[in-house]
Amino acid sequence: MLVPFTVPMFLVDENGEDRIFIEGELSDLSNKELRRVVAFLLECPQNFTPWGLLEFMDKVLPVAVALDLQPSLLKVQFSGLLYTYDPLLWHAYLVMYLSYMDSFEGKEMEIASRLLLLSKESQHHLFFRLLVLHWLVGFIGLVLKRDFEKRKNVVDMSLSFYPSVFDPLALKSLKLDLLAYCSVLIDDVNGVKGSLRMTREKLFEDGLVCVSGFKWLPPWSMETSVAFRAIHKFLIGQTSHSENDSISNKILLEPAIYHTVQRTLIDSV
Repeated sequence: MLVPFTVPMFLVDENGEDRIFIEGELSDLSNKELRRVVAFLLECPQNFTPWGLLEFMDKVLPVAVALDLQPSLLKVQFSGLLYTYDPLLWHAYLVMYLSYMDSFEGKEMEIASRLLLLSKESQHHLFFRLLVLHWLVGFIGLVLKRDFEKRKNVVDMSLSFYPSVFDPLALKSLKLDLLAYCSVLIDDVNGVKGSLRMTREKLFEDGLVCVSGFKWLPPWSMETSVAFRAIHKFLIGQTSHSENDSISNKILLEPAIYHTVQRTLIDSV
């Protein structure tokens, strides 16, 4: 088979001259040839199996980053992975996102929405839906770390985080974690022009509906555990975790969320 590039000699040299590669001092010729290698390999990734494509991207992405290739080459070639239902291919797509986050500017909410949609597909295996939610939590954290102004978009998405009554308990627990995370962002967002007016109490009450059975189930039931875990998450969301913070107890007792919990656990009995 004819190959439209020349393999740099330091890759096949047996005389110990790979020091050039180790030191990262590629010649212009070697750099050019390696770029042609990567471009050639990117022509037919659709022929790989999911495992093959995952291995391919694992090997090619570090080389592409080292060669400072245009992110658009990879982004265009693998953009279809955003609509896949295969866990391996989604993992490969997110790895590519981590390598070229700047080139995905403006597409963060589209990726988050797609992950959220996958978590709601009941025909998928539970492990995949749980994995997708873990990815979503980590992805949102990355987005807010890079641009905290996107917190409004995350809070607006929280209306879609509510667990279904028929979701498995493990899935309910993770979705309630997402709601608790969004509740921490609400105070920052409610003052933003054009944002949906939401309250931490509404997120808490509406989210807890999915595990409302804990009110009449025995204390040792899993649903009761999930409910109280969610209550704990909402309560500590705004409190300091520092032992030296003398006002942490005051913060816990003053907000309306505390009275909402009191009404849920005591007044409704």
